[in-house]
Amino acid sequence: MLILLWCSILIEFLVANVDGKLDGQHTDKHHVTGRINDGSYQEMERKAYNDHDDLFGAKMYRTLFSVKHREYLSAVKNLMTMDEKKRGRLLLELVSNIIKVMGNAKNIIEKANFNPNDTFPTEDQSSLRDAIGNIVENTVFYSNLILYFPTVLLDKYKKDIDWQLLFAWAYKFTIASRLHDDVADKLLDLAGQQLEIIPRRDDFRNPYDKKAIKEELQRESMRKIEEALRKKQEQKKLDRKKKKTKKPSLSRTEL
Repeated sequence: MLILLWCSILIEFLVANVDGKLDGQHTDKHHVTGRINDGSYQEMERKAYNDHDDLFGAKMYRTLFSVKHREYLSAVKNLMTMDEKKRGRLLLELVSNIIKVMGNAKNIIEKANFNPNDTFPTEDQSSLRDAIGNIVENTVFYSNLILYFPTVLLDKYKKDIDWQLLFAWAYKFTIASRLHDDVADKLLDLAGQQLEIIPRRDDFRNPYDKKAIKEELQRESMRKIEEALRKKQEQKKLDRKKKKTKKPSLSRTEL
């Protein structure tokens, strides 16, 4: 009973109460062309970053976002200490709630015809502001979850086409809006590669996937063992060949 109560409180704290409220004025105008789904979000990210960094309210919100992001990371660490089965159930429930929150937020944003390159909504447009916050914060939160718990979450993601489309949209929106901090930016880059929303680099490795790291270490250990055995066998073959080619020499008495 206590576990269920704790789980429900955690879900409420992490998802249902993510209201995305942006304190302080944020009236910047991004000089970015193109809509979120035209595939040019990397260009949008670069331009939006410079605009956000210089104009009203953005630095304040990014600071507030950093505080909330630390709370999410703390929650992720708590999840890591849980029993594996209970953690798996909780993660799936968390994702279901994230999908609902992000789906509702996307509808509000699209109904308002808002794009991340538009002037940020004023305080009297609270529902739109909150929807934007819900997209950004839950996108970063899910990115944390997918990096730390890929074994549990990847299967659901790959089987749910609607979720793939929704998260890809939210991911590109978040990158373009540039309302997150630099720490989240690195996580988003890794999550984008993990989910193949963006191309994987040749050196990509999820540093938070303990299972994959363990398996890679085991494979590397096996490779070293196999290499040592191969060299040993080659040395034995070489030694046998030398013995066969070596001719006995006659002693002085035999001569």
